[in-house]
Amino acid sequence: MNRKYTSYFSILSLTLFITSLVLYCGCSSDNYEKKQLAKGELFFDKNIPQDKVESLASFINQCAIFNDEVHKARLTKTDSSYELSLSVPPEMIKSEQYQNYTEILAIQLSDDVFDHTKLLIHLTDDKFNPKVTKTSK
Repeated sequence: MNRKYTSYFSILSLTLFITSLVLYCGCSSDNYEKKQLAKGELFFDKNIPQDKVESLASFINQCAIFNDEVHKARLTKTDSSYELSLSVPPEMIKSEQYQNYTEILAIQLSDDVFDHTKLLIHLTDDKFNPKVTKTSK
């Protein structure tokens, strides 16, 4: 084989390996723990206090937030707020009625679960890519 092609394939192989490694590490869920709920799963940052996770899980179960279409959520925390991502079907993301419900839900969760701390609720696709965001304040 020609030396030029051998060098090219070596560089290509190394590039593919590094890209795969970065994607694997970047997409891993090491920062999240999972809590199984009655009708779905709640993923949450490891740094979130356990009492907040338990309160949210209880709220989700009692208020039937999860159903046949919505059964996956992720909770994260920034310095000044909590963020709850709900994986919902595209038609629900577009629904004005569901968006209004989400805004009310954000206020209620902020008051009842997160001690009046600002809460953002992201309506997302199944990979938690935000499409619409509602806030408690």
